[in-house]
Amino acid sequence: MSAPTGVASPFGRREPACEPGRCEEPSVPALVLGALLRYHRERAGMSPAAAGAVIRKSASTISRLECAQVPARRHDVLDLARAYGLRGHALDEAEELLDHGHQHLLAGLYGPPHAVLAVLKARATHLRILTVFELPTVAGIVAGTTHPAPAATPGRTVSRPQADHRDVTLLVEDTVLRRPRGGYAAAAARLRQTIDLAEHGAWTVRIVPHERRTCPIGPLISELVLPQGRVYVHEGHLPVYRTGRPAAPYRTALDAAADAALNREASLQALREAAHAFSLREAA
Repeated sequence: MSAPTGVASPFGRREPACEPGRCEEPSVPALVLGALLRYHRERAGMSPAAAGAVIRKSASTISRLECAQVPARRHDVLDLARAYGLRGHALDEAEELLDHGHQHLLAGLYGPPHAVLAVLKARATHLRILTVFELPTVAGIVAGTTHPAPAATPGRTVSRPQADHRDVTLLVEDTVLRRPRGGYAAAAARLRQTIDLAEHGAWTVRIVPHERRTCPIGPLISELVLPQGRVYVHEGHLPVYRTGRPAAPYRTALDAAADAALNREASLQALREAAHAFSLREAA
């Protein structure tokens, strides 16, 4: 199969392929392939050492392959994929990613899309997320899905994840605080959980005044800082990954939101006021 000269974007145009070795930006297909291989390896219950034995390589080579830090050789990828139990369409997906070449734009059509995104997010040292539609839960931020988890029942204790090595900043447009999605009680509970997590260091939340918003790109976009560089994701039912020049609008939107956002204390106060208002509306 010959390598394509470009990859179709979700907006109906094709991005030109770059030449590996001449471009310093990370290649999205390589990152997605590595995340896909890690997802299937863990799903198959295999350690990096066991996977390395399949292709006669070390466990560290498997880890570097999954992080897109070494070139992916076709025979190694296909041998690993088969060892992980991939057959039919799933095997074709892995092979197709090999044929994309060095690309800066790719729709998340591969594997369970949000599982692949979760692998990339787990590898990120910094996450920056902008939402203009609804308040994502900690599960949504960590697991890579925009669908909010069921809100905690009012009055019950919410389990609190420990702050990890990552620096997570959640930029929330203030209009989100006026939308009681799922009802006033559920919205108030979700806000209280957000406040609790922010107060205990799981993330930093900053509120962005809507009158200072830039042109919206999507309801939820993310910036993932990986060892290879920055990757920008338009999250939704089908994630779209960008690096390099195609990522410029995402980077601009996130930078503008961060510049316009309230400071940490003012943001927490806005969250508390919104939670209180929803609670009063529920009681009325």
